[in-house]
Amino acid sequence: MYPRSSSTSSSSRRRPARLRAVAAICGWMLLALVLIEIGLQLAFPMPADRREQPGVLAQYFFYGTSTPGKLAYMIGPTEATSAEIIGAGWIDTTCRQPPPASPPGRTGVTIYGMSFSNHVAAQLRMLDPSLAITTYAGPGAPANHSYACYQMLRASGGDPNPVQIIGVLASAVPRLLTLGGMTTSFEWPAPFTYPRYRLVNGRLESEQPIVRSPGDLKDATKWRAYLDQLKTSDRFYNYGAMEAQWADRSIFLRLLRRARAQAFEREQTAALVNDGHRFLPNPEIGPVLAAMLVDFARTARADGKLPIVILFQDQGTGVDSLERLVGPALRRNGVPTVLSREVAPNTDPRNFVADGHFTPAVDRRIAELVRDRIDAAAGTGGDGALPPRAAPAPARYSAAGR
Repeated sequence: MYPRSSSTSSSSRRRPARLRAVAAICGWMLLALVLIEIGLQLAFPMPADRREQPGVLAQYFFYGTSTPGKLAYMIGPTEATSAEIIGAGWIDTTCRQPPPASPPGRTGVTIYGMSFSNHVAAQLRMLDPSLAITTYAGPGAPANHSYACYQMLRASGGDPNPVQIIGVLASAVPRLLTLGGMTTSFEWPAPFTYPRYRLVNGRLESEQPIVRSPGDLKDATKWRAYLDQLKTSDRFYNYGAMEAQWADRSIFLRLLRRARAQAFEREQTAALVNDGHRFLPNPEIGPVLAAMLVDFARTARADGKLPIVILFQDQGTGVDSLERLVGPALRRNGVPTVLSREVAPNTDPRNFVADGHFTPAVDRRIAELVRDRIDAAAGTGGDGALPPRAAPAPARYSAAGR
């Protein structure tokens, strides 16, 4: 038997030493990560006042918190101490409040939509003071929210306004496949809910969300039932974003979750809704949206009112994809329609401000088109005809509108 060589023996002795060195390095690295984690959490806390704007880095590190974790922070003991977005857009609260009666000599207008339609409404008020405008909106609200709100007000018989307008935002179309704002607004969730509509044998049928108010968010039983409903009925439900609260304790895990949540939403949108250039031929999207808008127009006309649809073609959804999606159905049914792309193509970055909204000047031009549609219906004697209107005094652009 040959004796063990000195090289083999020394190699065997060095192996445990190397392993100990690697373990020591890993231990120090882990300790450094823990210390960095603790330091970041102490240095960049979210403000105790939920309505206070957090610092840039505090908000950045908070973005990856799970949706339940964010809601736990955003919801205070009372509405006044909760983040403002918590109370925004709830149909059962907002849409049960009918518009006030219009003063004599003024024409009442009801506008349903989101911030884009609210901006146009603000310009329309300045453009034509003879219009008495009431808005109903939610953060990035899709057409199913607007349609449900319209239906609720119509059923109550409390909306006296002869002009009814729905604004449709191209980037909000994915929410047709959802039951609320949470699954498509991970970084700063908008928790308001709305029905999801489907076409069954040519008829619109709605699935109502289990959570219907900010108070329901605090009800553990309803919240659990709502999560189960989202799993089966919301195409943007993501377990990692909606339920995995165990990762909330770590900033590094939050950063990873944020990246994954963003990727998931992009993937779902590209696979089910819009590839960045056009809307896909998904029967749960185009036909459903067209059916809602056509029914809105039909029922408004049946009530002797003027329906108008505004199609907002914002960035990242194609040049004219929204018009191609529902334009043919609107034209077949003679629905007065305003197209944002006619005055502000989304290929021109000068038409937008930093947050993705149109500039005030663009909002003004869209408002002018809306007023033209209203004026065209005044005294025509057709469906949705309005009483003759006095010509409004010429309105000057404000500095903000230039």
